[in-house]
Amino acid sequence: MRQLQALYPENATYQHRLKDVQAKNEKWQQAESAKQQLAARRAYAHRAENILLDHNINVDVLIEGKEADVLRIKYVLASKVSAHQIEQTNFIDAAWALGFQKVILDNRYGETWTWTVPRAK
Repeated sequence: MRQLQALYPENATYQHRLKDVQAKNEKWQQAESAKQQLAARRAYAHRAENILLDHNINVDVLIEGKEADVLRIKYVLASKVSAHQIEQTNFIDAAWALGFQKVILDNRYGETWTWTVPRAK
């Protein structure tokens, strides 16, 4: 390999540039993926809030956290029954699939029910 580099020094420069371009491309792809995931989370929260409002359930569905990975549902009438009903749907699994790490049901009176992504064993 060194013999080839000695014969063709521009090849080493090319390889170095290629690695730089590949690294920049990977960073760009990661940033774009993060943007798309955030947009999908925002859309999910907005859609969930509208569906609940359409069913006469007065809620606010918010995205929180430094990484925008916490979904908080503020519902003044939330109770253990509401939490149980949420568990019976695929709402939490769908939120996890979108990258949310935590779903919180908050009744605005100090009671909350929290679901976190299960950790792989």
